[in-house]
Amino acid sequence: MATPRILSIDVLRGLIMVIMVLDHVRDYFGYGFIYTDPTNMDTTNSALFFTRWITHFCAPLFVFLSGTSAFFHGVKLNSKPQLSRFLFTRGIFLIVLELTIVNFGWTFDIHFSFQIVQVIWAIGFSMIILSAAIHLPLMWIGIVGLAIVFGHNLLDSIQFNGNSLQSVLWYLFHQQSAIVPEKGRLIMVAYPAFAWSGVMLCGYAIGYWFTSFDFKKRVRTLLISGFIAFDLFLLLRLTGIYGDASPWQHSHLNWFLSIWNCTKYPPSLQFLLMTLGPGLGILGLFEKFQIQNRVLRVFGAVPMFFYLIHLYLVHGCAMLLWMYMGGKASAFIITAENLDSGQLSHYGYGLSVVYLVWVLLIAFLYFPCRFYGIYKKEHSHQKWLSYL
Repeated sequence: MATPRILSIDVLRGLIMVIMVLDHVRDYFGYGFIYTDPTNMDTTNSALFFTRWITHFCAPLFVFLSGTSAFFHGVKLNSKPQLSRFLFTRGIFLIVLELTIVNFGWTFDIHFSFQIVQVIWAIGFSMIILSAAIHLPLMWIGIVGLAIVFGHNLLDSIQFNGNSLQSVLWYLFHQQSAIVPEKGRLIMVAYPAFAWSGVMLCGYAIGYWFTSFDFKKRVRTLLISGFIAFDLFLLLRLTGIYGDASPWQHSHLNWFLSIWNCTKYPPSLQFLLMTLGPGLGILGLFEKFQIQNRVLRVFGAVPMFFYLIHLYLVHGCAMLLWMYMGGKASAFIITAENLDSGQLSHYGYGLSVVYLVWVLLIAFLYFPCRFYGIYKKEHSHQKWLSYL
């Protein structure tokens, strides 16, 4: 059963991927390299903070829309066993991809002495969970997803230390932490996966809105859901009742910024409401006004391909610029030893350069993404393409 692409979803996904590149350009070109925390209320400024904050929308919406795309793929296959098998194998594939090709893109370290467990791992884990969950009634998939999103902060008080198997499993599940298996090796679990699995389940459940609701009902439901989610964020954030371990700071000089400074690792309930609420609203507006931006659609139609090549492009360009300025390429091979030395802690450029590089790289990325999108469409019978 063929399912046409939902243009509003491709446009939104393309938009968040373009914004994602800004974050990674800031990492590799911004002053202080990856050692600078733009959300540190004691050292940040408004421009730097909101350059980072706007990119917070990327991971939640990327995971959420991955769930929605899985629903559409299920409609196309018209077979739950086939969909379950696809989601399970793709989940395994993404985890392997994270630990190999993606990690090398971040570090350029052939020895993999520094590994980062990030969003691709979280999507892979979530797909494995979804591969089992799709056998539940659709309503229950949504209920379980919401239960995880709303309830996972109850686990925040459970904290582990060290490198025991129990600790490592908990880090992968719910606690951001660094693992030092031996001297000279470092594994950073940046994306504990449990909360993200709830986001994907919710994304899968709303796929039903696109196949079963008429246009007006779908737009209305998206807008109302987004409005309710964001209002709930404001209520929880301003009252501090529940949903984030880092309350906003009433007396801080940057008190307004601190309202928006929610916990991302793992994503708190407040963080998810703050990002997914507007995301649903924007998706509803894209649907209502039939936004069909061609450039964003090109990016949104090939998300994994875009993700992979942008990592190598951003990191490679930063290395080349460093070499042009007289530096050694080895500084941009991010080993555990290099990371610990802090040799790039005073490297980098202001936000004007960051934004200029971002625009230039996005312009460059359009052409390979367009070529691959055409190739993928013309060779849709090749199953391996569905994994990228």
